[in-house]
Amino acid sequence: MLWAVAMVVLAAGGAAAQPAAGSGSPGQAAGSGEQPPRGLQRWIDWQAGTLETRYRYIETSEGETTSNQQQHRQVIRLRLKLDPEGRYSVTGGAATGGSLTSGWDDLGIGRGDPTWDISLRQLFVNARPVNWVDGEVGGLDATRGESTEITSYDNDAFVTGGRVRLRRPREIFFDEITVTAGRLDPRSPTNVFRRFDELDDHNFTQVIGSRRFGDRVRASVEWASLDGISTLRQAVRVDVGAWMPLDWIRFEQYQRVEGDTGYGMAIAVERGLTDRLTVGGGFASIDDGNPTINGDRYLRGRRVFGLGQYALLPDLTLSVFYTQALEDDFVIPNQHRFEIVLSFDVRRALLGARR
Repeated sequence: MLWAVAMVVLAAGGAAAQPAAGSGSPGQAAGSGEQPPRGLQRWIDWQAGTLETRYRYIETSEGETTSNQQQHRQVIRLRLKLDPEGRYSVTGGAATGGSLTSGWDDLGIGRGDPTWDISLRQLFVNARPVNWVDGEVGGLDATRGESTEITSYDNDAFVTGGRVRLRRPREIFFDEITVTAGRLDPRSPTNVFRRFDELDDHNFTQVIGSRRFGDRVRASVEWASLDGISTLRQAVRVDVGAWMPLDWIRFEQYQRVEGDTGYGMAIAVERGLTDRLTVGGGFASIDDGNPTINGDRYLRGRRVFGLGQYALLPDLTLSVFYTQALEDDFVIPNQHRFEIVLSFDVRRALLGARR
């Protein structure tokens, strides 16, 4: 019911904010023939709203089937502006899933009973007193730079603490430096209100520097300390469409330089075959000592993976993912993993966003 009310109200506000034909797009200044946001969109920024279902099959390297089921996922994220310019705001994000690395619940088809563990996973205050710095405090999402969940943090991961972003490329070389301090713990509850007592329980520090080189290259470097163990990460993405039959190539790696030291990497490529169809794949190698906070599609081990995505409608997407791990000297929980995912972008459908 909360979902339905939120969507209808925001859609109505979005419709009220749409300019007349020929008057420019929302958020543009009147002096240039453009209109600023009006109605609810002046104060509420609806950032995400999706409904998804997926079939998932997982088999371990010992031949045990651990997942053969249909699942579901819902995500909604809103930002409430506290001033007309949006320099001060409160952002909240609710989603399904019962852990740091899980954003899905069981539908009751196949293994497992039906569950619905939706909770407010993110809630934070943001302040941007000047254009080149902003800060956030509360329940945050994880930041990765140009790294992905393969070698860094699961896409569903959250941090309880504070974050500062600096954007002074002329003075500090990087386009952006992000500093995060707080608590990142797989045992933490997903409900942000149950995590606020972790604000003074610090076990995670992260510094990321990101930079663009021309129009085609984006890179980032990271130092992170989790439970006293330091890890370095580097990643670069190159848009290569002008040189070869690919859209982009990404290489990422990490080095755990304290405690149980280790190394891991991944290389991935992607190609849009048509306006609707995109395919990609790659290779990843994650060492056995790496904490299981990276994407649960990958976890540990050496593996190849492939994916495809097809836009059935502008708001409805069908995607397929498969990974096959290579033989290793430790048990791999996802030796084989296959997924079919159907995603409906509710926000886009209700607000009438164009492709």
